[in-house]
Amino acid sequence: MRDASNNNNNKNSQGKSTATEKKESLKPLPNRIRKFVDYDLSTMKNSKGGFLLDSKQDDHRKLKEKLQIEELKKQRLAQVQNSDLLQHLLKANPHQSTYSNMMLYHREQVEEYAFSDCKWGSADLLDQEFNNREQAKKDTKNEKFKAQLKDLQEKTRSHVWHKRQDAVHIQKINALVVVDSHILLKGMWISTKA
Repeated sequence: MRDASNNNNNKNSQGKSTATEKKESLKPLPNRIRKFVDYDLSTMKNSKGGFLLDSKQDDHRKLKEKLQIEELKKQRLAQVQNSDLLQHLLKANPHQSTYSNMMLYHREQVEEYAFSDCKWGSADLLDQEFNNREQAKKDTKNEKFKAQLKDLQEKTRSHVWHKRQDAVHIQKINALVVVDSHILLKGMWISTKA
């Protein structure tokens, strides 16, 4: 049989429930656990190996480069979006409706602006700029390829084994030694593969 005196529906003598008492009695987590649990979610980035990164990771130089790039983008967008400079038509993107609208410019107006003193000045200077940009693309592509190749070589470290196999080790023997029933004389030079 159950004892009726114990059945008070989780209420104490004052009529308060014990669940609210438990909430009031909860203490904050100890420091060792709090340091593990509490972190700033806004700084979380996917580093492909974990999500917690040091907040001091971005140095001043990288921040300055980012700011310069953002300023250039703003200038470029302001130039492109200036409707007085180049008039354009907005048309829905035919590839997908969720893509941004197309800004259609008149070719003659674009060429006139490009060859003016405001932008490039002449067709030769425009061609020179195009060639410079193409060369810069090739250079960055080559640098990226070389960096990836170097990284791959470091990971495999195959060049270390090739160097070891190609190197010839020369040793001077200063005593009589018997190897496979052959007597080596004192002071004889022997070359072996390393």
